[in-house]
Amino acid sequence: MTPEKKKLITDSFHRSETLKFYKAELLEVETDFISMKIPKMDLMTRKAGMFNG
Repeated sequence: MTPEKKKLITDSFHRSETLKFYKAELLEVETDFISMKIPKMDLMTRKAGMFNG
């Protein structure tokens, strides 16, 4: 992946209001692979406490 493409993806990630809302953290940006972490929040759980990922 070119540095330009990596920057484009990273910048887009940080502009996303949805990802900000979910407190997403970008962990890795590689060719054919992007990893992010989204912490479990109460609004994401079902009534029984189950979490859908």
